[in-house]
Amino acid sequence: MAGAGPAGSTASRILAGKGLSVLLAEKSGPPRDKVCGGLLSKVCLDLMVRIFGSGPPRAAIQEPGKLGVFVVPPSGMENGFKVPGEELLNIKRRELDAWLAESAERHGAELLRDCEAVAFRESGRAVKVLLNTKDGAAAVTARCLIGADGIYSKIREKISRRSVDQRVIYAQEYHPRSGNLEDCFYMMYRGDMSPTYSYLIPKGDRLCLGVGILSTRPPRMREGMDRLRDWLARDCGVRVAEPVHLEGYSAPFGNIHCGSGNVFLVGDAAGLGNPLTGEGIGYAIGSAEAASRAILGGAEDPVSAYTVEMKRLGDELEGLVRGTLAMDDEERERRVAARKQRSLSSNSRAGPGPTGTP
Repeated sequence: MAGAGPAGSTASRILAGKGLSVLLAEKSGPPRDKVCGGLLSKVCLDLMVRIFGSGPPRAAIQEPGKLGVFVVPPSGMENGFKVPGEELLNIKRRELDAWLAESAERHGAELLRDCEAVAFRESGRAVKVLLNTKDGAAAVTARCLIGADGIYSKIREKISRRSVDQRVIYAQEYHPRSGNLEDCFYMMYRGDMSPTYSYLIPKGDRLCLGVGILSTRPPRMREGMDRLRDWLARDCGVRVAEPVHLEGYSAPFGNIHCGSGNVFLVGDAAGLGNPLTGEGIGYAIGSAEAASRAILGGAEDPVSAYTVEMKRLGDELEGLVRGTLAMDDEERERRVAARKQRSLSSNSRAGPGPTGTP
């Protein structure tokens, strides 16, 4: 298992729990620092509870623990709406990843800290994997290799390289909490701020502001963030000056590939990310479970079985990428208005429903 994030730890937990010999290699820790918005949908939490036996421990929950979802169109907050019934869990990513990896280790996986899978070679029904460890180079032979090593996956590079335009770059900055805001994940859609989406997340006594940027489309990162700050100051009374913290990370933007031969790709390494909501952790856990199911199912070609199972989700995400690239602000406005009407009509008829991915 290359990578001890949510995908790698999930597959390790499942396979080791079924008695397989599992080696889980993580290049940084765990625990490790991973820049992330840090939100879990109910769909993701349900998966986590089913696989790990519980939701995240209290130490991994960031206040305010529960957030609603507020969607904002290009015309501004006055035409936005809070999605009825939607609720997200606000988490601390470092503590979440540590808990997941520790669970995999408790259930029998061998966890190699500060160890990176850097190359592999297939031979018949086996895979020889080259590792960089803190004690030098090493090699192991396995029945299967699961690449769960993120957006810059070295396992993925050997199978299908991802070009720069197939990544979203998210810039985040933190400011002291201020303004007239609810405890919500604010998803803001305006093309001159971001071709994907911009967002605001309450994190303790701070606000996390973020914009998604593509290398092939305007705006540039600084322009997008400046416009987001101006908008929040005008619409919400948020006081923004010099940020107390800056960070950034990359996420998939299409080009989904589930692996080949005896090598699986899961989570970000497979390209599983939603460009319009930022959802990634749920896809990581779900794809790891699907890969594990294919391995345990005894299929002659488990990677092909896994690829077939993931096809519907992959097609949906590739369609969202194409739609994102084709969308202008008039279309964004129309879609948010339609979603608002559907949500409010559904809520008035049936009351709050089950929550899921925004």
